[in-house]
Amino acid sequence: MASYKAGAGLLIAALAIALFIGWMGLPGSIPATKLNSLDWKVEEDGRLDYLISMPEFNLSEETVEGNSSLITVRYASRGAEMAGLLRLSRFSKTVSDDANKKDSIPGIVLLPGATVTKEREQGLAKRLADLGYATITLDQRNLGAIDVNADLALFIDGREPVEHMMVYDALSAAEVLRSVGTIS
Repeated sequence: MASYKAGAGLLIAALAIALFIGWMGLPGSIPATKLNSLDWKVEEDGRLDYLISMPEFNLSEETVEGNSSLITVRYASRGAEMAGLLRLSRFSKTVSDDANKKDSIPGIVLLPGATVTKEREQGLAKRLADLGYATITLDQRNLGAIDVNADLALFIDGREPVEHMMVYDALSAAEVLRSVGTIS
């Protein structure tokens, strides 16, 4: 009889543990959204959301290079000064933007791979300008190299990882690109 009670007790304990583990794994059972005091969060589905504001930026003098012009741009983003190259086509074709009732030039944010600088990415930027696109090419934070373990520790602690800051930098670059002329 004692072994029956011990077996029943183990079965109940195992069932309780299984229910707890199952409850932890159910979608929505534990909020996956990582909230913090900043303006970013990670949604339950894994999406990174930011509230983007237009950064203050400075543009250098325009230099004409063949079918495009090149402008150096600098703006502040998440405690760092970002440097970029804005390339505008001299033959841009505007695209009708019915929602905003204006014509605009298509634009692309170029993010060079790790250790590649904005200057070395200008071959692609020139080609895109020949096709009528405006581009902004960034020198990314840390030139794109990331310490994954340090970023994970920041995230677990509720602080903003460098990889998230790099996303914000690119979104801010898109805002800069959008504000120059009529770029979409």
